[in-house]
Amino acid sequence: MEALEKRLHYLSEFYQGPVSLVGHSLGGIFARELARVYPDRVRQVISLGSPFGEGRMSGSIPARLFMALNPPEELPIDQDLLSHVPPVPTTAIYSKYDGIVNWQTTFQKNGHAKTQSIEVRSSHCGMTFNPSVWLLVAECLANDPECWQPFARGSWRRLVYPETQLRSA
Repeated sequence: MEALEKRLHYLSEFYQGPVSLVGHSLGGIFARELARVYPDRVRQVISLGSPFGEGRMSGSIPARLFMALNPPEELPIDQDLLSHVPPVPTTAIYSKYDGIVNWQTTFQKNGHAKTQSIEVRSSHCGMTFNPSVWLLVAECLANDPECWQPFARGSWRRLVYPETQLRSA
């Protein structure tokens, strides 16, 4: 985490302002933690299939393998704060077809006004290669944090990005 903190400080100083963080899986968890600790240096966080929600310790065999490879006690973050939304605009991109982590742990519950969760059709590893995911990431990056607007599923977007009714646990 120390190396990530140094890199964040370097980039925010180099670009003379906050930077956007995009993280896949465990990278999204680290991005959220950096935003929680250094909100003045982070413009927004976009996570792809990152299991930050409650219940991340349960799930499929691949989910248990993920946890075995990334033991919570070895992560340099406060486990009790992991599911809390960072104080910056936050987009959680998730898929019900993830296949590695429990998809119900990859979307934000109880967020603030600049929080959104968007479903895509993709496998966990496929998110990094999926053109519809990268189009969504590009749209999120283009969103001005000062007058932030949630992603709109108008016209053709309904075909690519399902409208999901998320349940609160």
